[in-house]
Amino acid sequence: MFIIYTDEFSYELEKLDNSISIHVIKKIKQSMVERNFKKLKHFNVNILKVGQYRVGFLDKEEKRILLFVGTHKEYEEWYSKQTKEKILEILKDY
Repeated sequence: MFIIYTDEFSYELEKLDNSISIHVIKKIKQSMVERNFKKLKHFNVNILKVGQYRVGFLDKEEKRILLFVGTHKEYEEWYSKQTKEKILEILKDY
């Protein structure tokens, strides 16, 4: 499986402290083996908990498309702004 970073994910990851970024990436790689994440039914988006941070991603064929990283509060704001159309638009690019 390949990991693909969206622009939004990359931007948010760069804003994090370096040690947190490394921890987030390790957890993402670990989740590819262990499947330790929650699936949101409404948008078919998966959420991975990494300490106080959340990572939102989609699995499409052999790709894991990383959509979001941020604190729990930032995740709630991001989630409230999502629509099925936005998610489908992101999928078209990948």
